[in-house]
Formats: sequence, structure tokens, C-alpha cells
Amino acid sequence: MQNPKGTVKRSTPQVAKRAGEVVGIAPNGEVALPADSSDVWLPAPKIRKLLGGISPVTFWRWRHSSRLGFPPGRRINGRWYFQWRVVSDWHAKQAEAG
Repeated sequence: MQNPKGTVKRSTPQVAKRAGEVVGIAPNGEVALPADSSDVWLPAPKIRKLLGGISPVTFWRWRHSSRLGFPPGRRINGRWYFQWRVVSDWHAKQAEAG
């Protein structure tokens, strides 16, 4: 991919935005996702909000439980990011399992 200066930019995971749409938390507390959010990486607080507003401690327990198999994330500048599609698939499987 080339930028306007003609230099080549490396492709990186899209963290919290896609196609010019910013992913954020609206004033009413809802998380706004773009229409195609399949490869969006979201920070842990937004993931917790999308998972029903779970506490940081519950999220930590889910991530560290070998029995649950929570999807791995990436630590970038001291913050955890997770791919929303993978987390939502995992969450759906947990609901099916009972």
C-alpha cells in the first residue's frame, strides 16, 4: 500500500477503526461498531462493554481460564486488544454450551 508521498506502508491490524469509521462508546454507553467489523481489534474495555458490561476481574478470569479457552489478544503499548469477530464467536459458543 502506498501513501501520498510514494513510500510503502506496512499493513497493520486495524485497531478500533475501519474504513474511516471510528469505533467508540456513544454517550448512551453503547459501543458503535462499523457495519463490517470482522477484523476490527478493540481494546479490552470496549470488549468488556460488548460482552454485557462485565467487570475487569471477570474478564481477567475468563482470559486466564484454560477451561474456557478465551481467544488470545495482543498487548500494544501496555493495552490489551482483541479481535472482535473471534471474541464474539467464542461468546456465542459459550452461550450454546450452556
